[in-house]
Amino acid sequence: MGFLLSLLVAILESFKDIYSKGILRDYSPLLLMTNMKILASLFLFPFAVLHPQISDYRTFLLVYPINLFLNFFAFYLYFSAIKVSPLSLSLPMLSFSPVLLLFTSRVMLGEELSGMGILGVFMVFTGSYILNISKIRVSLLEPIKAIFKERGSVYILIVVLIWSITANLDKMGVSSSSPIFWSFSMSLGLGVLGLLFLKLRMSFNFPFLYLSLADTLSTLFQMIAISLIPVPYVISIKRLNVLFSSLWGIIFLGESANLIGILFMILGGLIIYYHL
Repeated sequence: MGFLLSLLVAILESFKDIYSKGILRDYSPLLLMTNMKILASLFLFPFAVLHPQISDYRTFLLVYPINLFLNFFAFYLYFSAIKVSPLSLSLPMLSFSPVLLLFTSRVMLGEELSGMGILGVFMVFTGSYILNISKIRVSLLEPIKAIFKERGSVYILIVVLIWSITANLDKMGVSSSSPIFWSFSMSLGLGVLGLLFLKLRMSFNFPFLYLSLADTLSTLFQMIAISLIPVPYVISIKRLNVLFSSLWGIIFLGESANLIGILFMILGGLIIYYHL
């Protein structure tokens, strides 16, 4: 179940990446993020009311504000990176997040993966990186070199470091409450923070609605998944969003993709699935 939910998250994230790139041509990252999270909290509100349980108030009240402010900064940088830099240069850096989680999840949560599980994580990372490189047909080190010349790559690097911590905080938050209530609380908090920074001036357009629906489901599925299986597995499968984005390009746009990268990602995903 955790694997399937993580796979659904990957599909939804592939939609969000491409769709948000289009929206950001006309809107600021802060406005996009605020609209997305306010609407997501409204979608989740009826379900959160039915499941308002907090089983461990001490952990919840400790983890929530830290996670909220870190994620607010990370989401702002993430959408800023999508706006100012090509996806092909910024997204490869996200591939590093599951690898970092191998260390942070062990320290913060005590989660240790099997040797084959670690191999699966590294195969997904390798495939994701290769797949992105093939889109720009440059050297393997180009995304790393881009850190020194592309603002978006710097932003994504910071995002990866933050998310290697907040993914574990999410698991603590879910464990102290519930996936639905934690998803609602985080979406509401991020939306309210965005409103404050916008000085309560916010415009709405229907493209935000579709993005918010995808974000609502993606967030909820991810929170349920991390309550069921180790965090590095969830984020590794989530990174298959790169694979799905490439598949949409092949199917709908007639693009080509690196078959080696695709093969690595599929094999990595299968290894993780069979070692859960």
